[in-house]
Amino acid sequence: MTLSDLGAIGEFLGFIAVAVTLIYFARQLRQNTASTRIAASWSMMEAFNLAHSEIFTQRETAELTLKTLQGGDLDPVEQIQVNSMTLRHVNSLIVTHEAYQAGQLSEAIWQRTVEDAEFLTTSGIRPFLLMNLRLAPQKFVADVFGEEIAREAATAEPPHRTLRGVKARADFPPAQV
Repeated sequence: MTLSDLGAIGEFLGFIAVAVTLIYFARQLRQNTASTRIAASWSMMEAFNLAHSEIFTQRETAELTLKTLQGGDLDPVEQIQVNSMTLRHVNSLIVTHEAYQAGQLSEAIWQRTVEDAEFLTTSGIRPFLLMNLRLAPQKFVADVFGEEIAREAATAEPPHRTLRGVKARADFPPAQV
């Protein structure tokens, strides 16, 4: 056996070692991707569960939610509470949409999330939703709520007198870093 024969055997063994390593890394990557998707799904569901848990654990919150869904007149404090609740839902939905767009959530989880968000379009909550969607990414608004709501949100005004003095996020000066 010559030196060039040994070199050829060494190259072949090196090729086998690289191929085995690449197969191993590909498997690890797939497992990591699956774990990341599961963790993202759990994280998103926890955010929504936390928001909904207030409704069924605190009578005052449940009553306010029911009053809003039924289109009842809200006093100034209730308006701020409903606006904050709606903003929290919108923020959770934006993060969930980003995770879905990045491939971290399954289609089934995403569709369930969109279906759960439909309650925000009811007549009592809709004005608060529109106000909170004004500055949200248009693609997000269209993907979750549809083109009609995306158009309405672009020109939405605060729904109640109390909130008309509240500045939009765009009205504040940019944060200094």
